[in-house]
Amino acid sequence: LGAWKDWSHVPVFFCATGMLLQALAPWLHARTSLNLFRVALVAAFALGVGAAIEGVQPWFGRDRSLLDLGYDAVGILLALLCFRPVRTRLRYTALTLALTALGLSLVQPLYFTHVLWLQYQALPVLLDAQSPWAQFSIKSSGDAVLQSTPAPDLDSDLNEELWFAVNIKSGAYPGIVMQEFYPDWRLYEHVVLELLLEGPQAQTLVLRIDDLAHNNAYDDRFNRRLRLTPGWNRIRIPLQEIRQAPQGREADLAQINRLLLFAASPLEPFTFHLKQLRLE
Repeated sequence: LGAWKDWSHVPVFFCATGMLLQALAPWLHARTSLNLFRVALVAAFALGVGAAIEGVQPWFGRDRSLLDLGYDAVGILLALLCFRPVRTRLRYTALTLALTALGLSLVQPLYFTHVLWLQYQALPVLLDAQSPWAQFSIKSSGDAVLQSTPAPDLDSDLNEELWFAVNIKSGAYPGIVMQEFYPDWRLYEHVVLELLLEGPQAQTLVLRIDDLAHNNAYDDRFNRRLRLTPGWNRIRIPLQEIRQAPQGREADLAQINRLLLFAASPLEPFTFHLKQLRLE
């Protein structure tokens, strides 16, 4: 859905630029001909508005995006091509350019729609190293190293599987971030993490779960310390506890946004393996 939200910049800037061109139509026409320099000024102004919007995104807790600015440019281009019929000899070239730009702008949202369908088919598994979407659904954070590796040599039946190996080093919050998985958990009762801790010492990890409405405050999300013992650990958390975790509201289980699993200022390096994140 996020990809379609990004793509929505195309129709928004198409409509906004089109209305601006129509409102300024008398000024854009010098006598009987179109003043292309003035049209270019309008296009530059519209793109400047898009750039300004991206520039202030960090003030609202969001990231700047060149992709969004590219979508703005596609919408502006389409509006320019529709503003005035071009000469006959250029009509097919302009139409081809417009359709190509529109088609290219649809590649990402259509791809992520396909991924969302694959994620729905994979339920109740949300994420594992075999998932086609694993490349953009999990990443390391802080001073941690994330790799896809063969399963730990505990059971010969598992050796052909891939697991996520997370090497925790130093720093404040080294760990992993899991996101872009299937967001609607309402039909299930528990979320389960299957982990294996290497080494002889027990370790503590922190699990954080955000929904889409999370305001980045500590008390507006689910937080829990997990004590891992050496070897196999199966963490099973009731979704009702996640729903009730934010203070003053309930978490939206239809819009779970991301999970963070990290160590808080670890005293020593250690490695754990994540086999699977799933629902029950």
